[in-house]
Amino acid sequence: MSGTRATASASRRKSRPVGAATAAPALSLLLRDRYAVLRTVIEEHLVSEPYSEHPYSSIFLASLTSVIAQWTAPSFLVAITAREGIDLDSTSITAISILDRQGPMRPSVLADNLGTGASNVSKILGRLETAELIERRKDDADARAWLVHLTPAGAEVAAAFIRAGDGMLRELLDGWSEKERHLLTQLMQRLDASTRAFAATLDTDSARSSTPTESTVSS
Repeated sequence: MSGTRATASASRRKSRPVGAATAAPALSLLLRDRYAVLRTVIEEHLVSEPYSEHPYSSIFLASLTSVIAQWTAPSFLVAITAREGIDLDSTSITAISILDRQGPMRPSVLADNLGTGASNVSKILGRLETAELIERRKDDADARAWLVHLTPAGAEVAAAFIRAGDGMLRELLDGWSEKERHLLTQLMQRLDASTRAFAATLDTDSARSSTPTESTVSS
């Protein structure tokens, strides 16, 4: 696929200011990053019957994890972005979104974000480079290393992802009152903040457990 093909539809649309609805793709990626293991459980137990005989004590948790499973499913991501004329596999979609949100990074960092290895990320970058959606530049901080950057065409594709998320959310909330939409936004922002804070404590605990203790060093 050429870069022209990937952005043909996207280039015909004008970008608009990012509003509250753009939380949809961002939340999808956050949930994908934080709950990969949980998603596996959901796909095995909840997708067909999300509210029946679920393994959780809370219907809210069953509902939330069902949404996570659906929003992060590869086929779902591909179908949603296809609405904007984008023809990419789900891993490439995620890689472009990560680069758009976090900026240029080394391939090893991108691999960590994708939860994959160096060999696989090299193949992903090869496909995106062939499509002229990314380019590799030398890292000013280390001449031996290089960084992955989005090209202008890649940035346009990333903007198309945002539009796809906006469109999806408009359909999902069709028929909801303005009050209901506002309340959902407030509650999701609180849940997002709580999740980030909780994740930070997990990172701290992990760092502490990996630090050698005095007795370990002595031995």
